[in-house]
Amino acid sequence: MRINELAVEPVQTRCYVLNKENGQECIVIDPGDEAKRICSELEEQFGK
Repeated sequence: MRINELAVEPVQTRCYVLNKENGQECIVIDPGDEAKRICSELEEQFGK
């Protein structure tokens, strides 16, 4: 299991992305704000 952490605005809350090492599926926990940025990060990590 891999856990990535992102700090999202406006108050630098933590958003977590969990996925299996070689998996293409993930779970996003507490995305808060900055949906476009989070989606961009996911595309970068997992492709389209």
